[in-house]
Amino acid sequence: MRALDPKFMRHGQANPGELGGIFLNLIILLCIVIFCGVLYLVRRPVLRFAAESWIVEDPLDKADALIVLGDDNFYADRATRGAQLFREGKAP
Repeated sequence: MRALDPKFMRHGQANPGELGGIFLNLIILLCIVIFCGVLYLVRRPVLRFAAESWIVEDPLDKADALIVLGDDNFYADRATRGAQLFREGKAP
């Protein structure tokens, strides 16, 4: 019956254990939102770094053909590398 006692239920006041919990939850939620926003903004450099770290470049002696796959960037890195290998005589 303690919860129905008027001296424990004052209007406009929170329970002593609730007051810090609400602000702590809001701060944690704000930190999560900021972290997700920063992660969204830096996604391209992070993913590009991860992809470039997985590239394995084996020396090429001789090949039957050269194939350039995929969409190229503004500087045409893949097409330029394919042309360079062709000029070096790595493939007919």
